[in-house]
Amino acid sequence: MRVQISGFSVVVLAHANNPTIINPDFLHYNGIVDRDRQVGGQAVSTPAFSQVAFQGGLIVTADPDRVAFEQSGTSLEMTDIVCVDAARAYVKTVPHVPYRAVGLNPKAYVVRGNSMQGGVSEGLISKGAWMTYRATTPTFAMKATYELHDRRMTLDISEGRVNEAGGETSAMIYQSNIHRDIAETNQQMRISSLLSILDSWKNDLSDFRELVKKSLSPK
Repeated sequence: MRVQISGFSVVVLAHANNPTIINPDFLHYNGIVDRDRQVGGQAVSTPAFSQVAFQGGLIVTADPDRVAFEQSGTSLEMTDIVCVDAARAYVKTVPHVPYRAVGLNPKAYVVRGNSMQGGVSEGLISKGAWMTYRATTPTFAMKATYELHDRRMTLDISEGRVNEAGGETSAMIYQSNIHRDIAETNQQMRISSLLSILDSWKNDLSDFRELVKKSLSPK
């Protein structure tokens, strides 16, 4: 079954982040977002919250605690994902902020075929009278957390529907947060650590794909 990547984001947590600098001119001038990528709506820039949406599904948002680079699409390939490069360019442009953690957040779905009709409820939840209520069958969701030596990885699984070329269809929907704290106190080392984490994003995405496939594998 093909794992369709439908979104990816980078969220950088920081103390005393300045949202007011997030605007189209700043992002384009500093090479954070390619100049050819046009703004896709009205930009917002305030001391409390800023947001700039670009064509192609890329959105940059910021508040005093974080800055996020997010993109979405029906089926993203690795070559389509530009939000990581935008995050790297931002950190290099604004290196003085005391960044404290970073999260990589992939999203995916798998179209449900005959071999996975039961979804979450079939594989993980005990049967009982509560499985139907007033002729309605519920949908289910679950969350798994993996405490690894260098990161914390969560996997959220739910049942839902997605739009594909042939129309709306039933699917298993997956979301993950891959979180790493930045422990260094020296600012130069902090930036180096953060950039190293961003450089490893393809490995994290591969780990996410592997977990999704394992969740679909027979016992």
